[in-house]
Amino acid sequence: MRHPDLSSGTKTVERKKTERAPLREESGHWRNRWEVPKQHEHLARDQGALPLGDGTWLGYRKFASHEEAEAHARKHAVYNFTNFGIRYLGTEFFPDY
Repeated sequence: MRHPDLSSGTKTVERKKTERAPLREESGHWRNRWEVPKQHEHLARDQGALPLGDGTWLGYRKFASHEEAEAHARKHAVYNFTNFGIRYLGTEFFPDY
C-alpha cells in the first residue's frame, strides 16, 4: 500500500539547510604580562607598564592579536630576563565594553 500523498502526485520539497553565521570576534585588545622583581619596578614604571599589585605588570602597548603581542614580547624577553630577572608570563585579553 502506498502513502496517499505519493499517489496523488504531490511533490516533496526539501528544505535548504541553514548556514551557520561566522562567529563574531570579540572586540578588544591584548597586552603582555611580566613578573618584575621589586628592585626593578622603576624600569617597568618608566616604560609605562601598569602594576597589578602582585608583582606582575601589564605592558603599556595594546595589540590587536595574541600573535602580535607574543611576537613583540619575544623580542625583549631574553634581554629582560638576563639583565633584570624580568619574566614574561604571557598575553592577556581585555574586551572592549
